[in-house]
Formats: sequence, C-alpha cells, structure tokens
Amino acid sequence: MVSKRFSAGNADAVTMVKDAADIVDVVGQVVKLRRVGNRYLGLCPFHQEKTPSFQVDSQNQLFYCFGCGTGGDVLSFVTKSQNLSFGEALEFLADRYHIQLPDKEPGQTSGEQESRKEAQGLYQVLEVAADYFYQQLHHSTAGDTARRYLEQRGLPAPVVEEQRMGYAPNQWDGLLNHMRKAGIDRRAGIEAGLLVASSSDRVYDRFRHRLIFPITDDRGKIVAFGGRSLDGAEPKYLNSPETPLYHKGRMLYNLVRAREACRQLRQVVLVEGYMDLLAFHARGFYRVVATLGTALTAQQVRLLRRFADEAVMLYDGDEAGQKAMFKAMPLFLGEALPVSCPRLPTGMDPDDYLKTEGLAGFEQLLEQREDLGKVAITRTLAGWDGTLAGKSKAIEQLQPLFDAAQQPVLQAEYLRLVADRLGLAESVVQSQLQRNRRSSPGRGGPARVHAKVDFDDPHNQTLEEKILRVVLKYPCLIQKFRDSGALEHFHETSLRTIAEALMQTDPGPGQSVAGLYDRLRDADLQETVSRLLLQEDHYGDLEAACLHFDDRLGALKQRQIKKSRKDLLQSIRQAERDGDQLKVKELLQQFQSIYCTRQDLSPDGSP
Repeated sequence: MVSKRFSAGNADAVTMVKDAADIVDVVGQVVKLRRVGNRYLGLCPFHQEKTPSFQVDSQNQLFYCFGCGTGGDVLSFVTKSQNLSFGEALEFLADRYHIQLPDKEPGQTSGEQESRKEAQGLYQVLEVAADYFYQQLHHSTAGDTARRYLEQRGLPAPVVEEQRMGYAPNQWDGLLNHMRKAGIDRRAGIEAGLLVASSSDRVYDRFRHRLIFPITDDRGKIVAFGGRSLDGAEPKYLNSPETPLYHKGRMLYNLVRAREACRQLRQVVLVEGYMDLLAFHARGFYRVVATLGTALTAQQVRLLRRFADEAVMLYDGDEAGQKAMFKAMPLFLGEALPVSCPRLPTGMDPDDYLKTEGLAGFEQLLEQREDLGKVAITRTLAGWDGTLAGKSKAIEQLQPLFDAAQQPVLQAEYLRLVADRLGLAESVVQSQLQRNRRSSPGRGGPARVHAKVDFDDPHNQTLEEKILRVVLKYPCLIQKFRDSGALEHFHETSLRTIAEALMQTDPGPGQSVAGLYDRLRDADLQETVSRLLLQEDHYGDLEAACLHFDDRLGALKQRQIKKSRKDLLQSIRQAERDGDQLKVKELLQQFQSIYCTRQDLSPDGSP
C-alpha cells in the first residue's frame, strides 16, 4: 500500500491512522495470507493450529480467528501481536504510515502524555548516541582498533553499515561531553542507560573501548546498545541496563529483519551472540535472532511463535551452550512451538562453523536437525547408571519436560523413548510421573489448554446473533430491523448493546458498517462484531438474506410468545392456589390473546 502523509493537527489521530493503514498489509507482515474470494486466510498468530482459521476482511478492515475467537481492527491486531499498549500501537502505525500525531492524543491522561514525552526524549538521546558511536567507528583515528577487529572477524562493510555499528572510545567522558555539546542533560543519558552515576555523584560513560551493536525494538527504533570488549576487559559483552524503553527479556536482537524473512518460510534460527547472528547476515541468511545477554524467557518464545512455526536453537557446541538449550526446552513446550537443534561440533560456535563450512554446510546441518526434546531425553538417559534407583532419578530429571509438554502426540513419543531406554512399560513411566506430581504440590501438570470452540458453527449461535449477522452484512436491512421491534426481545445484554448501536447507524448505499466497531469501545463487543462480519455469507444475495432475516425475526417473536405463555401459566396456577378467581379470569384472557396472536402469525413469524 502507498503510504499517505498527514498533518494530524487537532483531528482525530485514531481515525487518521486507521484510514491510512491497510490491515491486509499490516497483518501480512506477521501472517502469510492467501486470498480466498474477498477474504484473506492464514494460520492464526495467537494460537497453534495446522488448518487456517484466521481471516482478514479488507473491506471492513477487521480480522477474526474462528479457532480461538480473537478478533478486532488493525490497532487491535498490533496491540495483540506486538504486545503493545493502545498508545504504542497507534505510534507504531503512525510511524509506518508517516502520520504526525498530535502532542496530546484524544482521551490521553496527563500521566500518559508525560510518559509518551519521556519516551520520545529517550529515543532522541539514543539516536544522538548512535550517531556518535557510528562517527567514532568510521571517521576517527580512535576507531582503528575496532575496524581491524571487524576485518579479522570477516564482517563485510554492508553489514556493518546496515546495522549502524559503532565504537565507544576508550574515554570516561567521550559520550558525556558529546551529549553536553548537543544540549542533552546528563540525567537523560543516565535514564537511557548510556551514562553511569557513581555513589560520589560522578557521571561517566557506560561503554568504553567497545565495539557497539545498536539494539532496536520491533518498530526498528534504537532502544539500547550492546558493547563487545576490544582489550580483554570483562565482561566480554556489556549491554544497556533495563530502561523505560528496553526490556531485555521481552526483546530479541534483529527481530524486525527476521520477522520479514520468515514470511516465506516460517522457521527461525535462534543464536546466543551478536556476532553469530551477523555471521549469518554476512552470508545473506536473515531468518535468525539472538538473545540479549540473558537466558531465554517465555515472552521471547511468545514473540517467536507469532511469526514462526518452528524454532531452531543453534547454541555453542560446548557444555554451557547445551545446558542453556535444554533449560529453555519447557518454554517452547509451554508455548506449543516446535523446537529442534542441529549438532554443532564440540567447541564450535555458529560463527566458527559458517567460516569453516559456509552457508551450504549449515543448510546441510539444518536438514539433520533433531527434536530438542528427544535430544534432551537421550542425553539425560545416557547418564543412567543401570540401577533401579537410577531409573527413578532419570524420570524425575525429565519431569519438567513432561509437565510442560501439551500435545498428546509429543507426550506419547517422549514416553515411548523413556520406556524403551529404561526397559520399563510405558504405563509404569506414566505412573511414576504422576506420583512425582502428587508428591510435589508446587508442581503442576501440563499447562491447561482451553477447549476449542467452533465459532463459525451456526448451531452455536443464538437467534439474536443470527439476526445481527445478516443486518451487519446487509446494512440496507437496518431500517427494517428498527421497524420490527425486535430489539425489545434481545435478552443478552452484550448483543442488545450491539443492536442499539447498529440501529443508530445510517450507512449510505453500498457502504459498510465498519464504523460501528469504533463506537462500541468494549473489546468483547468489538470481537463479537468482527466475528459476525467475517463469518461466511451463506445467503448468496439480498433476496435470500431478506428471507433469512424474516425467518429469524419470526422465530424471535415465537420465542417471546412461548416465554410469555409459560410465565402466564405459572401465574394462573399460583392464582388458583391462592383462590383468586378474578385474577385467574384476567390471566386466562391474556393467555387467550397470546394464543390468538400466535395462531395469526405466518410460518415466518409475520402477521
């Protein structure tokens, strides 16, 4: 889609962003979509599935998953898929479509406005720092050491340039002085993680004599830096501390580039170090991300699951690398993201292997990858000492893996492997696992999986939903809906709220009712509208839709008559028990009137 440029001024920022953004374009960056008629279909990024049930409606600019029930508009998709707040999602789309947001968004509190201002200030400070580091690497004598190091590591100039890599001089106040000249308060530098304040109130540069790797968020904005020591100083890699913009356990290095590359093949390689990742980039391979100096977290695995159907862990071939992989295994099982690992030669890291075997060699290694759970089981059982006590110990060591595994097929396969290796019946291994769970109160079983509901099954819909569905798809029926008086028979509060908002809508000829979504505000109501709009149209044309509408209105009225008759019969019986003959006579007359009304209704419910 061609980006539009707007000046927000005092106009509604949300409306402008939604008018500029194309939901197919935005969702397509995360989900591989296939056009089917006037819809787009793909695998849902919010739950694990093999058959696509996720749909995008370009006309109404809405999405809905009929597998897990998640739906909404383009802003809702960005908040859910990128784990952003509403305001952050608005800024994400505004940046993408070149829209200048007002200083204060409609409905924004003073606290939210202040937080947004603070974030914008920090982004600017980090950009100033990035430019400084870049200049020091490329245009200063002090950067000679860093440039020679990059040559030795075989990192091509285009990769260095694309990553905006830099160099922090071996000075205590190089960046501090640069920021002072740029008019930046040192407190902002401390807040951004660039400067350090000592207990004696001395302020100095955090990064000194280090090769600098800018770290970006999922919008491509610099939020932190990593620094590689060039003189043997410890730590070897130093990262920015946590800041209002940088949360290392919820981000991944080069996520944006990997997400784009995974659109064709939804498989991502996970490495531990910056240089390992850039070694892949140097060879034109971009489906790779790296952790940020910490152990892998559940939030990071969740990020991977949004754009990949398989993760390949390529950690160092030493003992520490193997242990880190096995420790992360339950996280992947908990998120139902398949994970595998190729076998690097002992002592080799990914960079070493690529230098030795090249990308072709790595792709061959990738073909030989194994399920990480199987590798973990094989390795654990290799330590079994052959004793009965050793069998119990081995099963106990594997307990976290079984507790985290959600898929029955995976559980069965792991159970078979353990039973075969230990010479036990599968039922015995299963019993031991259950016994271990009972004896450890804090240990739960497999993560609970919600039962899948078929949201697209008409049999799961109420009469009210069926009526709303046809009116949403054919807005020309809104006036007929108003005149029918059906609203008074809507029992469910949420559907009644949608119906009331719908009756206030007056779309012109050929227009949709997508604006209804914005007026509802409540997220659950918005999801319901998304679902009803994206459900398959079984009517075919307006004439058939009108017949369906009349039929459902008639059924709704018949339901109300039945309820009234039932209530009256109960009241009549109570009056008879009370001996109130006058009331009995009055109620019988009402009952007869309702009966006549029912007899007068045609099969479609109309008089």
